[in-house]
Amino acid sequence: SPPLDLRRLVTSSGGLPPIQQVLYDQITNVVTVLNRTGGGTTVLDEQFGSVTGQSEFRCSASADNPAQASIVGTHKIGFRREDGVIEVTAESTIRST
Repeated sequence: SPPLDLRRLVTSSGGLPPIQQVLYDQITNVVTVLNRTGGGTTVLDEQFGSVTGQSEFRCSASADNPAQASIVGTHKIGFRREDGVIEVTAESTIRST
């Protein structure tokens, strides 16, 4: 059989390091989880352009009133080609009382 043509299809670089933190507010008695992923650039082979993406969210809940909780997130993706740029940002919020 002929040899396989193995090529590098993508190259990733840059971006912020991922984080996940838990914060406890002793005054309001609220616990919050912060999370961030992505932020780097992936360059596609054969002049197909590049893709960037990043997601962040903050999830909080009250120890005094557990029904009072929320999550707020922002998600970004960008696709760049020589003929233009497509960028999408989505924000989401869910709150309970």
